[in-house]
Amino acid sequence: MPDQGQTSFKKLVEEFFEEFFKSRHYRPARAVLTVEQAMDATKYPPFLHPMIPIELYDGEPDESGFVRWKPIDSPISASLIVKMEDFLQTKLPPTFVQYLTYKSTDYLDIYAGHLPPIPPYRPLHWLEWSEKVSSLQPFYGNKPYLIPFVPGIAGAGYLCFDTRRPTGDGEFPVVMVNSCWNNGTSLTDGNEVFWKLKVFDGFNEYLSYLVNFLKYDRSEREVSYLDWLRANNHQADEFYNDALCFLNRNDL
Repeated sequence: MPDQGQTSFKKLVEEFFEEFFKSRHYRPARAVLTVEQAMDATKYPPFLHPMIPIELYDGEPDESGFVRWKPIDSPISASLIVKMEDFLQTKLPPTFVQYLTYKSTDYLDIYAGHLPPIPPYRPLHWLEWSEKVSSLQPFYGNKPYLIPFVPGIAGAGYLCFDTRRPTGDGEFPVVMVNSCWNNGTSLTDGNEVFWKLKVFDGFNEYLSYLVNFLKYDRSEREVSYLDWLRANNHQADEFYNDALCFLNRNDL
């Protein structure tokens, strides 16, 4: 029988999907590539999947090559999670595990943040991406405790789990890592200065932040998201909002 913590984690993940599919951020996905997109797909390892897997189709593609889609059961099992954790040599945050094992889904971009895709035919996709980021960035070479799990907003670095500091419920702080900010904690790698700054106490807090953004986005939006969070007694990291300037605009 799942404990109370696991139940609350699952409810948070379910709430995100419920809000997402009611939002304007859910839209038909590309089912057929243009010639230019096909050429790009041969050059760049896609984290953003260029085409929706056929298993996620919810109907037939339209004349423009787009199709409505729906999530299906995740291909990631509990035993596969154990193998991922063995590979990473650390436990994964329980809310992130609930996300990984809940549904197979397309890439989720809601402006305020991203969640990784879970292709039905490629259950290790997010882990492959994380390892690619770590291997291509020398900065991560002597910092195995940082696990990238999703890109930052508008290409602003990466969000990572800092596995050195687990919380009582098994979550890890979420930190933003980038090489172009002008405040935070300076980490020099050769001639390049990186910045690492904690922005959420855990993936559960990050996911709550995204759920609240979806609710805010359906409101009248008469105030900024940060002010909306404060008015509704929700926590928010001001730097995360201010660093991503559009979150303080009223024209989202």
